[in-house]
Amino acid sequence: GAAAVRLPGSVMPAPDDLEPSAVSVTAQVPADRALREPAP
Repeated sequence: GAAAVRLPGSVMPAPDDLEPSAVSVTAQVPADRALREPAP
């Protein structure tokens, strides 16, 4: 959110930064889905 874009080197993504085919929308959180890029 707003706090993350205040970090040095952080930039708010623009619509052109998103790849619509890679986005999925669901009403349920898939708890068994592993994260691809875990936070350090």
